[in-house]
Amino acid sequence: MAPVSIDEPFQLRQLLSGPIITAKGGYPIPVFPGSGIEVNGTAEARGTVRRLVAQGVSVIAVSLEPGGEVGAPWTEDPATTPPPWPTLSKAEFDAIVQQAHQLGRRVTAYLGTAEGAQRALDASVDEWAHMPCDPLPTSLIQRAGSKKLAIDGTLDTLTRCTGVDQNAEQLVAAGAKLFYGTDMGHPDIPHGIDAQEIHRQLHAGKTVDQAIASATSEAGRYIGLAPLGQLVPGAPADIIVIDSDPRVNFKELEYPRLVVADGKVVIERAAGE
Repeated sequence: MAPVSIDEPFQLRQLLSGPIITAKGGYPIPVFPGSGIEVNGTAEARGTVRRLVAQGVSVIAVSLEPGGEVGAPWTEDPATTPPPWPTLSKAEFDAIVQQAHQLGRRVTAYLGTAEGAQRALDASVDEWAHMPCDPLPTSLIQRAGSKKLAIDGTLDTLTRCTGVDQNAEQLVAAGAKLFYGTDMGHPDIPHGIDAQEIHRQLHAGKTVDQAIASATSEAGRYIGLAPLGQLVPGAPADIIVIDSDPRVNFKELEYPRLVVADGKVVIERAAGE
């Protein structure tokens, strides 16, 4: 059977941040032009947060990324300017976090170094957009764990980073919350479920069930959409069906036989398709 088309266009359920707030010339602008908003001064920083919230964003994204970490994926992309890239001043960064929290929005920080991690913790950032590339000192690991910090791991995207596996294992042991994330903007990541990303969480100390929950029930609770991600009465009717036990064979998650979203069949394949 060929993939089934549905009568109404299907749309992903998305919670959006809008462009990443950054310093003038800061990441992501040198690598991904058009994906950042430059701010200069605390007044502009606060105003940018207010404008994004008025436009409907669910989370505020901010950059503390100077670039230059060993193995970071953007080092292979042609940047308009080489790292180190400028980052927000302390006053600008604090103003962004404070304004976002006053308006009831979480802040997620793009960072890859110990300095960025310390700045994010000092400013009470809610989550890290990626696992830091550089190895983190024990003191920062313990601070992040004690705060139950949320981290969108993207471990499979960052396989060449020198500290990502060590950081993930130690952060999970310290109590941080590691969630599944694919970072699909990178070409080596499947446009769908990245089974290797889930599998890599096992090396970070999670059980199989915990790794799967990080992409389903735990993620739904964290973003405030529970019971999304659970097969319980009243939950959104989003399911996928594969031919084997995902706790044994993660890879088949990338090739589901059936995908149902909001009660509508989005994909249906015959065995072997």
